[in-house]
Amino acid sequence: MDGANIEIREEGGEDTMFIFGCLEDEVPKIKERASQGNYPIDPRMQKVFDTIKSGRFACGDSEAQEKFCGLIDKLCNITAAGTWDGDKYLLINDFASYIAAQELVDKTYADQARWASLSIQAACSMAKFSTDRTISEYAKVIWGVEPSPRPAPQAEAKKRGGTAPTAAAAICALSAQAKVVAGIAASRRSMREPRRLLAPAPARARFPPPPLLGHRFDLWASRAAARSVERRDGT
Repeated sequence: MDGANIEIREEGGEDTMFIFGCLEDEVPKIKERASQGNYPIDPRMQKVFDTIKSGRFACGDSEAQEKFCGLIDKLCNITAAGTWDGDKYLLINDFASYIAAQELVDKTYADQARWASLSIQAACSMAKFSTDRTISEYAKVIWGVEPSPRPAPQAEAKKRGGTAPTAAAAICALSAQAKVVAGIAASRRSMREPRRLLAPAPARARFPPPPLLGHRFDLWASRAAARSVERRDGT
């Protein structure tokens, strides 16, 4: 596990996290035994390897099958387990533990009351991992940066040699935006006119178009209605 998972487990409790695989201090001994040829493959995992190598998942793709077999051959290079020439992350070693952890998850989930209790316990333990605290800690401990507060508008304007926006200027800006919105609305109404002329109200679109794409949808509907009228008239 990495540092974050360790901290989450410490805060939430061991019961709220299902851990599998070897521990860090066990890795050197596992690699040493593997170098001597002692790196057994779980029969269930061997069955998976055999199924993949049979070509069942390649679906006739020879290139994919070659890659699949290459991955399995590397994993099965037992004397190189723990290195890039073999099972680098000791997947074979951890497989049995992984299956046991999955079975424990299923067993725990079957007890709905306990599962709900663990879920609430885990959720209530996440305060430490809020983005505000985490980013602040990263900034101080890892990045080494200090907060840079945004200056007040008046101070920023003075620094630039100008003046801050006045209330009147803000109102003018809002008014200009309102005119733009009104123009868009008028444009959309004009684009809907052909549809009302060519198709009665009940024949209008059943599903309302997305707000930002409404004008495009209206144009499409108008053209569709026109084509429908042409087909009915035989033209």
